[in-house]
Amino acid sequence: MNPMMSDKEIALIDNLLKERQPKYCLELGAGGSTLHFSSAVNIEYWRSIEHNGHWYHKIRPQIKDNTDIIWNRDDKEDTYFKEALLYKYDFVLIDGLNRTRAIELLPELLNKGGWALLHDSGREEYKDVNKKGEVLIEGEKKLDNGFYAHRGLTLFIN
Repeated sequence: MNPMMSDKEIALIDNLLKERQPKYCLELGAGGSTLHFSSAVNIEYWRSIEHNGHWYHKIRPQIKDNTDIIWNRDDKEDTYFKEALLYKYDFVLIDGLNRTRAIELLPELLNKGGWALLHDSGREEYKDVNKKGEVLIEGEKKLDNGFYAHRGLTLFIN
Protein backbone atom coordinates (compact mmCIF):
# COMPACT_ATOMS: atom_id res chain seq x y z
CA MET A 1 0.00 0.00 0.00
CA ASN A 2 1.40 3.36 -1.04
CA PRO A 3 0.98 6.64 0.84
CA MET A 4 -1.94 8.76 -0.35
CA MET A 5 0.49 11.41 -1.56
CA SER A 6 1.92 12.53 -4.84
CA ASP A 7 5.14 10.91 -6.05
CA LYS A 8 6.88 14.26 -5.52
CA GLU A 9 5.75 14.39 -1.87
CA ILE A 10 6.83 10.80 -1.20
CA ALA A 11 10.26 11.40 -2.74
CA LEU A 12 10.75 14.59 -0.74
CA ILE A 13 9.82 12.91 2.55
CA ASP A 14 12.05 9.92 1.74
CA ASN A 15 14.97 12.29 1.08
CA LEU A 16 14.35 14.27 4.27
CA LEU A 17 14.22 11.07 6.33
CA LYS A 18 17.51 9.98 4.78
CA GLU A 19 19.16 13.39 5.32
CA ARG A 20 17.90 14.16 8.82
CA GLN A 21 17.86 10.56 10.15
CA PRO A 22 15.19 10.85 12.84
CA LYS A 23 15.03 7.93 15.25
CA TYR A 24 11.75 8.58 17.07
CA CYS A 25 8.78 9.53 14.91
CA LEU A 26 5.13 10.35 15.36
CA GLU A 27 2.49 10.22 12.66
CA LEU A 28 -0.94 11.71 13.17
CA GLY A 29 -3.18 9.82 10.76
CA ALA A 30 -2.17 6.27 9.75
CA GLY A 31 -2.30 4.69 6.31
CA GLY A 32 0.04 3.72 3.51
CA SER A 33 2.42 6.38 4.80
CA THR A 34 2.79 4.41 8.05
CA LEU A 35 3.94 1.32 6.21
CA HIS A 36 6.17 3.19 3.77
CA PHE A 37 7.97 5.75 5.93
CA SER A 38 8.39 3.64 9.08
CA SER A 39 10.69 1.34 7.10
CA ALA A 40 13.36 4.04 6.61
CA VAL A 41 16.70 2.60 7.72
CA ASN A 42 17.36 4.98 10.61
CA ILE A 43 13.90 4.83 12.25
CA GLU A 44 13.99 3.09 15.62
CA TYR A 45 10.41 3.81 16.66
CA TRP A 46 7.39 4.98 14.66
CA ARG A 47 4.15 5.75 16.50
CA SER A 48 0.95 6.37 14.53
CA ILE A 49 -2.28 7.64 16.00
CA GLU A 50 -5.40 6.97 13.95
CA HIS A 51 -9.01 7.93 14.74
CA ASN A 52 -10.68 5.87 12.00
CA GLY A 53 -11.29 2.22 12.90
CA HIS A 54 -11.29 1.13 9.25
CA TRP A 55 -7.74 2.45 8.71
CA TYR A 56 -6.54 1.14 12.07
CA HIS A 57 -7.70 -2.41 11.29
CA LYS A 58 -6.34 -2.24 7.74
CA ILE A 59 -2.86 -1.04 8.76
CA ARG A 60 -2.38 -2.85 12.10
CA PRO A 61 -1.68 -6.34 10.67
CA GLN A 62 0.95 -4.93 8.30
CA ILE A 63 3.11 -2.86 10.66
CA LYS A 64 6.73 -3.68 11.36
CA ASP A 65 8.35 -4.38 14.73
CA ASN A 66 9.48 -0.77 15.11
CA THR A 67 5.94 0.57 14.68
CA ASP A 68 3.12 1.13 17.13
CA ILE A 69 -0.34 2.13 15.96
CA ILE A 70 -2.91 3.50 18.37
CA TRP A 71 -6.61 3.63 17.62
CA ASN A 72 -7.87 6.79 19.26
CA ARG A 73 -11.63 6.53 19.07
CA ASP A 74 -12.12 10.00 20.52
CA ASP A 75 -11.37 12.81 18.09
CA LYS A 76 -11.66 15.64 20.64
CA GLU A 77 -8.46 17.68 20.73
CA ASP A 78 -7.70 17.12 24.41
CA THR A 79 -7.82 13.33 24.11
CA TYR A 80 -6.58 12.99 20.51
CA PHE A 81 -3.14 14.24 21.53
CA LYS A 82 -2.99 12.49 24.92
CA GLU A 83 -0.97 9.51 23.63
CA ALA A 84 1.19 11.71 21.41
CA LEU A 85 2.24 13.94 24.29
CA LEU A 86 3.66 11.04 26.31
CA TYR A 87 6.96 11.29 24.40
CA LYS A 88 9.09 13.69 22.39
CA TYR A 89 9.98 12.96 18.80
CA ASP A 90 12.61 13.81 16.21
CA PHE A 91 10.02 13.94 13.43
CA VAL A 92 6.24 14.42 13.30
CA LEU A 93 4.14 13.78 10.19
CA ILE A 94 0.84 15.64 10.52
CA ASP A 95 -1.77 14.04 8.30
CA GLY A 96 -4.74 13.39 10.58
CA LEU A 97 -7.26 15.27 12.66
CA ASN A 98 -6.80 18.60 14.40
CA ARG A 99 -3.81 19.61 12.29
CA THR A 100 -3.77 23.24 13.36
CA ARG A 101 -3.68 22.16 17.02
CA ALA A 102 -0.88 19.72 16.18
CA ILE A 103 1.21 22.62 14.84
CA GLU A 104 0.57 24.54 18.06
CA LEU A 105 1.75 21.51 20.09
CA LEU A 106 5.01 21.03 18.17
CA PRO A 107 7.17 22.63 20.90
CA GLU A 108 5.81 19.96 23.28
CA LEU A 109 6.04 17.12 20.76
CA LEU A 110 9.47 17.73 19.22
CA ASN A 111 12.95 17.21 20.59
CA LYS A 112 15.33 20.13 20.16
CA GLY A 113 16.20 20.30 16.47
CA GLY A 114 13.19 18.13 15.66
CA TRP A 115 11.07 18.81 12.60
CA ALA A 116 7.56 18.24 11.33
CA LEU A 117 5.73 18.13 8.04
CA LEU A 118 2.13 19.18 7.48
CA HIS A 119 0.62 17.18 4.63
CA ASP A 120 -2.16 18.66 2.50
CA SER A 121 -0.96 22.10 3.54
CA GLY A 122 -2.45 23.52 0.34
CA ARG A 123 -5.88 23.59 1.95
CA GLU A 124 -7.27 27.08 2.47
CA GLU A 125 -7.69 26.45 6.21
CA TYR A 126 -3.89 26.14 6.62
CA LYS A 127 -3.04 29.43 4.90
CA ASP A 128 -2.10 31.14 8.19
CA VAL A 129 -0.44 28.04 9.67
CA ASN A 130 1.86 27.79 6.64
CA LYS A 131 3.33 31.20 7.53
CA LYS A 132 4.90 29.59 10.63
CA GLY A 133 6.86 27.14 8.51
CA GLU A 134 8.47 26.75 5.11
CA VAL A 135 6.24 25.59 2.26
CA LEU A 136 8.24 22.92 0.44
CA ILE A 137 5.57 21.89 -2.05
CA GLU A 138 2.72 24.19 -2.98
CA GLY A 139 -0.74 22.70 -2.77
CA GLU A 140 -2.19 21.49 -6.02
CA LYS A 141 -5.60 22.82 -6.90
CA LYS A 142 -6.73 20.39 -9.55
CA LEU A 143 -9.18 17.57 -10.06
CA ASP A 144 -7.55 14.19 -9.71
CA ASN A 145 -9.78 11.25 -10.69
CA GLY A 146 -12.83 13.33 -9.84
CA PHE A 147 -11.53 14.46 -6.44
CA TYR A 148 -10.20 17.83 -5.42
CA ALA A 149 -6.53 17.36 -4.58
CA HIS A 150 -5.11 19.75 -2.01
CA ARG A 151 -1.68 18.24 -1.42
CA GLY A 152 1.29 20.31 -0.38
CA LEU A 153 3.96 19.97 2.32
CA THR A 154 5.05 22.56 4.85
CA LEU A 155 8.15 22.09 7.04
CA PHE A 156 8.34 23.20 10.67
CA ILE A 157 11.58 23.06 12.69
CA ASN A 158 11.79 23.21 16.47
